[in-house]
Amino acid sequence: MAARDDARAIPRGRFVVNAFILLYLSAQLVVPLRGFVDDKLDSRGNFSWNMYSKRYECRELYLATYADGVREVDIEPFFKRAGRSRQVFHRDILPRFHAFLCDELKRDGELRRLEGVCLCSLNETDFIPLIRDDVDLCAAPNYGVLER
Repeated sequence: MAARDDARAIPRGRFVVNAFILLYLSAQLVVPLRGFVDDKLDSRGNFSWNMYSKRYECRELYLATYADGVREVDIEPFFKRAGRSRQVFHRDILPRFHAFLCDELKRDGELRRLEGVCLCSLNETDFIPLIRDDVDLCAAPNYGVLER
């Protein structure tokens, strides 16, 4: 009986090789998968490039009016990672971002008005506005985002 068990046993050297191969193949699947899942959960993907090879470029400026004056709003600190602010410039996401921005800026002080300019271009064509000029984004319908 002991001879039969020895025949079925995998030699130690082969076990180590099989374990290494299994570990290597697992790493080849898990490492890229983590980046893909993290990007998809964190955002809708990279806004500057998509599978249709379209290049978007956006320029924005937000001004907050408080009792003591007007301040330019830097939106980058509101994002977990640097450079992610570009991903909010979609017409369906921008109103939610403006609502969030209004709430956050009201915590800093007595926010009287939030104005902004957001211009986006597709494939280096003319820039088109995404938000209304000269309106309080916190009080405007759809938080100042223009319809298509």
